[in-house]
Amino acid sequence: MAPKKKTEEVGEKRQREDQEPTSEDKKEEINGKDDEHEPASKRQDVDEQPKEILEEGRIYFLYRPRVGLEEAHSLSDVQRFFIIMSPTSRKDAPNRLIPIGKKRLPDPAKRERFFGFVQATDNKMDTLMAGLEAKEYETKTRGTRRIEAARALGEGVYKIYDHGRDSRLAYELEVPQEPGDVQEDFRIKKTGSYIISVKNPEAANPPNAGLGKNQKADYPKDKKKEFDGAPGGYSWISAKDPSLLDFNGCELVLIATHADISGELDGKVEKALDEAVEHEVEEAEHFEGNDEDAKLLEKLRSELHAEKHDVPVEPAADGDWK
Repeated sequence: MAPKKKTEEVGEKRQREDQEPTSEDKKEEINGKDDEHEPASKRQDVDEQPKEILEEGRIYFLYRPRVGLEEAHSLSDVQRFFIIMSPTSRKDAPNRLIPIGKKRLPDPAKRERFFGFVQATDNKMDTLMAGLEAKEYETKTRGTRRIEAARALGEGVYKIYDHGRDSRLAYELEVPQEPGDVQEDFRIKKTGSYIISVKNPEAANPPNAGLGKNQKADYPKDKKKEFDGAPGGYSWISAKDPSLLDFNGCELVLIATHADISGELDGKVEKALDEAVEHEVEEAEHFEGNDEDAKLLEKLRSELHAEKHDVPVEPAADGDWK
């Protein structure tokens, strides 16, 4: 049964993501410190060889300037960094809005791990993007406060695949075709690969980290059983069932791996990503523009309903901050 679609935002210590960050928010960076538990996929006794692609779709990268700033010029000016995953291999799968801690992707050179959570889901991208519009709200001490709309950093295609002991999320950029300065600041490369694991909502949180009990994913019984296998259940499991990501409040971790994905699944992942990008380039021919880049940018505007929600796409177009 598909999860109930809703777009209310989920926060760690605050209920509205457009509120000004507190010192605790800055400390936690969405899910805070690294969880002391290793993903269960690291402990499971299974074949280490890559097996199959589990989910395919489109991926979008966005950021939002801090409250009170008209533009952002560095990571210190960023309130939130988002990934939107839009599955295409399962018709009933919703679009997923996922804030990522540290406000960028983890660095493969440092094998960083960053936490995130599914903040909102909806089958309509238009509805999801409405939550990323510019907003104003009243405060008792500072009067009217404004947070600007999110900015599009880029888009591409992604695959979630079985890697034996773990599951991986790999992507390839389509817009921009080559990363610019702003993409580099967010550690968004031309291609990337990350171990992706999902947290058991019944597992305890480390101090000052994680979502509140009422904010975590409310999985049905059949999904909860996937965490069985150890006393009290595994704290983390691989995302070999990508539908776990369809639920608001799903907590996840991305662990950076080597940047080269050419050998994954005996080249199957790289080939599938390349073919998906080629397909999207062909689809872009239906859009207006003087060249391929312009047509791809118009396609991005259309998919994100960017003009309707006043979401700038210039960072994706020219690689500069806005």
